[in-house]
Amino acid sequence: ELLDLISKLEESDVNALGLNILKNKQAELDVDNGKPQKAKIAVDKKAGIPIKLLKSLPAKNSGIEHISKMIEGVFARYENYRVKVCEVSQGPRYCKFYLQVEKRVSFSKLASLIFDVELETRVEGLRMEMDYVKNMPFIEFPTPQRTIVPLYEMVESSANNDYAKKQLLIPMGEDSDGKLIFEDLCKMPHLLVAGATGMGKSIFINGVLVSLMMKYTPNDVRFVLIDTKMVEFKPFEGSPFLLNDCIANNVGTVKQTFDALKNELNTRYKAMSSAQVRNVNEYNQFALEHGLERMPKIVVVVDEISDWVYWNKNVFEDAVRSITQLGRAAGIYFILTTQRPSVDVITGSIKSNVPSRIAFKVVSQIDSRTILEEGGAERLNGKGELLYKTCSMVTYRRCQSAYVSYEEVCDVIEYTKEYARLGYYNKEYVKEHARLDNNKNERIEDLERDILKFAIENKNITLSGIQRNFGIGYPKAARIISNLKENGYIEHKGKYYVPTIDMESFVQKFI
Repeated sequence: ELLDLISKLEESDVNALGLNILKNKQAELDVDNGKPQKAKIAVDKKAGIPIKLLKSLPAKNSGIEHISKMIEGVFARYENYRVKVCEVSQGPRYCKFYLQVEKRVSFSKLASLIFDVELETRVEGLRMEMDYVKNMPFIEFPTPQRTIVPLYEMVESSANNDYAKKQLLIPMGEDSDGKLIFEDLCKMPHLLVAGATGMGKSIFINGVLVSLMMKYTPNDVRFVLIDTKMVEFKPFEGSPFLLNDCIANNVGTVKQTFDALKNELNTRYKAMSSAQVRNVNEYNQFALEHGLERMPKIVVVVDEISDWVYWNKNVFEDAVRSITQLGRAAGIYFILTTQRPSVDVITGSIKSNVPSRIAFKVVSQIDSRTILEEGGAERLNGKGELLYKTCSMVTYRRCQSAYVSYEEVCDVIEYTKEYARLGYYNKEYVKEHARLDNNKNERIEDLERDILKFAIENKNITLSGIQRNFGIGYPKAARIISNLKENGYIEHKGKYYVPTIDMESFVQKFI
């Protein structure tokens, strides 16, 4: 009876009451009773990943006029200064009130009244600075109503469509001037994200991954996700953007993941050396001209590095150091996160190899100095506000990170899964090089055919032999071995894979 009542409610009422789980249970019962299922996600192959999967939030009025009158009144009553708020730059969390003084007054005298402004407005933490470009002082005032920066605006922004100059564009957020900020992960080239729990780290990481999924394809970028909590990246399971089929969440799988990354790194350097190029971008251009397979960029996200540091500090640091030192040219980039920014977690080895930093609100100035080498993160207001500094910046920059809900993340991932299931992602790479086995009606790629021929000529083959002779990484070699084994072309005997067909049968099938 309760399920029947839920089915009659409006969608908004169901969401407000938190009854989605019961409604999903009703859908499962409908399937069991033979009722028609809900239609699958409608996928448009020409449109890519639609931006309508993300939500646009309306702007809120922050009461700027009332604050301006209060600021002008304080200067007039206390020191008889004729100060006028001539310009307001509104951001999501702070507003800059630029002051125009009619008579010549030193900046130090104006700044001495900042405590009186706090007393009048009953807001603490105000800051007065000098804008040397506009030659005007300004007061940085927190907005009465916090404005959320939706990821929708970041993706829709024209700055996010700059494909030529940016390699892996990620959204940082909106600064106090209301300007949307993007950074190139390839120029960072590795990123450390730290802050206290509940301050917005997970939402920021989800926003980065979702924006990359909406802008690029699995042929351009792949993810390697390491999740110690086993629930943080749960929606990404089965995503076509994963380099491996699973998400590493225990000691065994993490060690295998790092070993596979090292093998992939060595394979890429061998391929680039053979092509006589210096980095992955030049190799992809070389591959495009010679009809070879491109190398997708790999983004490795390690959630909560403190757990892995405590597991085995030397092993983890050695793995991160060996990959990050050579990863930039090979197109492998790290994003490390932690909620414990202490010196025993963020060690000197990690800090020297991960030059770009993002700090959310932390408890003390010591934690801020551990992340940024200077204080400031302890004075943030939380809820997504951050300070960041890349390796090319002189000082840190403050902004409000973009917000993306859990439902939006799930919607985008499900759409990409359906998009990949219909074969739209791999159309230009797999379909051109695939051949049809007329006897079994199976599809086999040119590379698989060459590996099978190599196995027949040598009477056996191994995973390491495939990587060494064909210049591919461990995940791709393992996938090819699995496909050939499923089709019955090879079988496993001891340490080797032995072909089950001879050269004559191979020529009849594929030549």
